[in-house]
Amino acid sequence: MQSKDILIHHGLTKTPCRSEMLRVLTASGTALSEDEIRGSLLVDFDRATIYRTLRTFLDTNIIHRVLLSPTEVKYALTDPGRERSGKPGHAHFHCQFCSRVFCLGRLPVDETNLPDGFEVREIEIVLNGICDRCKG
Repeated sequence: MQSKDILIHHGLTKTPCRSEMLRVLTASGTALSEDEIRGSLLVDFDRATIYRTLRTFLDTNIIHRVLLSPTEVKYALTDPGRERSGKPGHAHFHCQFCSRVFCLGRLPVDETNLPDGFEVREIEIVLNGICDRCKG
């Protein structure tokens, strides 16, 4: 799906920053930090514009956060299938050599052992290791 189509699907107007950030995220094939996104932009947008765009993309579920540590966050495009499924659960693989983060999709998780009254709303799993490119 092209950036224009993604924006239309989510009811957003096309702006230069939104289009450029979607271009970067789509081309990356991996989750990116705010600094990595900013470094890949062809246009120099101010930090506030980038922050507002990330916030808008998060609020509309165009992207999702991948929390690698309390101080390290990356952003990845949300798979339209995940958006429609309504099911909790999403896994990522974080390469400890190159720092790339890959979306793995839903992993089966046993939710039956929860105490009474608990309800799962979201499952985020980050697997840490070495990706195929770095291991090769």
